[in-house]
Amino acid sequence: MDALTLHNFPGGLKLRSNKHQQTSLPISVLPTPSKVWIPMLQHRGLPAKVAVEIGQTVSTGTLVGIADGAFSANVHASITGVVSDISPRVVAHRSGLSTPCVEISAAASQVITTDFKLAHDYQLEDPNLLRKRVADAGIVGLGGASFPTALKLAAEADQALHTLVINGAECAPYISCDEMVMREQAGSVLQGVRILLHILQINQCRIALEEDKLTAIEAVTADMSELADHRLELCL
Repeated sequence: MDALTLHNFPGGLKLRSNKHQQTSLPISVLPTPSKVWIPMLQHRGLPAKVAVEIGQTVSTGTLVGIADGAFSANVHASITGVVSDISPRVVAHRSGLSTPCVEISAAASQVITTDFKLAHDYQLEDPNLLRKRVADAGIVGLGGASFPTALKLAAEADQALHTLVINGAECAPYISCDEMVMREQAGSVLQGVRILLHILQINQCRIALEEDKLTAIEAVTADMSELADHRLELCL
């Protein structure tokens, strides 16, 4: 499958990528910590409203924070355990702000109780229902602004959208999470793209990858060829 080549432009910086340190190893799963603090502010907008109480048992995936307003997002437990504290804590914020956090002490046995996988073929689902599922899952952008993804998918009819752009180009040296996901889970990435196309009701997508990410390009190209979906186009 041939990829669309984009035009060069003058200016800009050419920095060493310094990604080999991370991309030389496969994606790994961290061990469950003995305790976590779940911030209620992991998104643009107001902090989520705490939805649990001290002493309550929660499982991985339990809703612990409910979105408060359009720009807020739901927050879920990342481990199974008991809520041991609810209090403000300093979080990873450029201004050093504090936000309410739910402290969970881990249980010996970890259980996942919430499953956001689709029960049916997504093409048979109502696009608005799928967008609500995205909102329920608390999915937000990871580019820095943490804008709720469901709002990005709330396209107005008069916007006349025609192309979905998937930005697979990483913005700075050392960052390698996008590349590794595309290397190891290209099929899942493309399935997510196709679900987005269905939600937005558009029929063209351009997936942009940096031309030096050869392993990721190979993985995405192979899965695109297998899908044979004419709506998907790779851009380098």
